[in-house]
Amino acid sequence: MGVFEQIEDAEYFLYCIKNSYSHKAMRANSGAFLTASRSIADHLLQEYNIKCGLNIKLDVKLTYDRFENEAKKLSNQNALLFLRFYKRRFEDLKQNPIFKTLLDKRNIKIHRTDISVHKESHVKIYETVTVSDSVSVVVYDNNGNVKQRSISQQQNKQEGTNIPQQPTQSEVKWYLADFDKKELPEVCQEFLDIMKGFVYEIRLNFP
Repeated sequence: MGVFEQIEDAEYFLYCIKNSYSHKAMRANSGAFLTASRSIADHLLQEYNIKCGLNIKLDVKLTYDRFENEAKKLSNQNALLFLRFYKRRFEDLKQNPIFKTLLDKRNIKIHRTDISVHKESHVKIYETVTVSDSVSVVVYDNNGNVKQRSISQQQNKQEGTNIPQQPTQSEVKWYLADFDKKELPEVCQEFLDIMKGFVYEIRLNFP
């Protein structure tokens, strides 16, 4: 699986996050998103392992040190330039609070425990309001006695009588347990966009 496939997987899980409504689904999809999106950088390193002709085998862990040692062994200056640029730019990305937060969450997810998410629910309730006018009519005879009494009720259409009832609306927002500056889907979108930008920049400088 290459970089493009990892981006596709991350985009799929991001879509699932944006359409998750239960805590169980949100937790599972956010964990899968973190794994897929963070792995984009790992697959990019593997891509340049092949492009630079280092051919470090798949059955060994591809680390910065192993990449560098193999490049030095082959006197591959292009590979060494790439690695320095790659490491420097990746460290620069960690200055972004969203990138660093999700990177840390991914490491916790892989090595320690599940990430924690919580939701906020807001419910809007609408009621029907009817506006009407009442008119009392009293008829007297010549002697001042009441002959007839009636009350008529007329709805006032100009006041917007019988305002159509709107359905009750509920709004759910998801956040990382200790990062409530932005909603979780927005945070994940920004993280993926940063990773895509990182891929683009690497490929632009080392075609």
